[in-house]
Amino acid sequence: MLLKVKRLLLKPYFIYKRASYSRKFQKFILNQNILEELNVFDLDNTLADTYPNINQQDTNRMYVNLPVLEGMARLVKDKIHKKSTCIILTARQYKYESATKFWIRKNLSKNLLVIIVPSAYSKLAYLKIASQKYKTVNYYDDLSYNHENGKVLFYKDIIEKLEPLSINYYDYGQIKEINNLN
Repeated sequence: MLLKVKRLLLKPYFIYKRASYSRKFQKFILNQNILEELNVFDLDNTLADTYPNINQQDTNRMYVNLPVLEGMARLVKDKIHKKSTCIILTARQYKYESATKFWIRKNLSKNLLVIIVPSAYSKLAYLKIASQKYKTVNYYDDLSYNHENGKVLFYKDIIEKLEPLSINYYDYGQIKEINNLN
């Protein structure tokens, strides 16, 4: 009963956060002068080595201290250096927003737009908008889960929905290559 009450009380906050990120993204796109290329990066198991640390008790602290996957971090910094537009699009609980942004500022850049969504599936709406606004969208996301249980699984339904969006999708295998993890 108490859990149901808590969920009801928190629901307006989650709706607010989701709408807030959507408005930020729309404003970001409208403020871009030339919509040539957008680079969209996931965090967990793409830029940050998340899965070995996922079972820690203090998740907030874990997110702040995740190891950087150096190959992908170099790619982000190189794209920023070349004045290419980059954003972070990650699926995490909103309560880890501060830890997430701290990690990004510490390890990547202070000036990246960060969009947090409640699920991997929620990323599709942002990618659809981006694919309609930009000539080229490069999307780096492992779209995997279950690492901590010894068998990597993939969000196949989401991966299939990326195909009609006309984006360059860099998957789990390509990200491992960039990070020299093969």
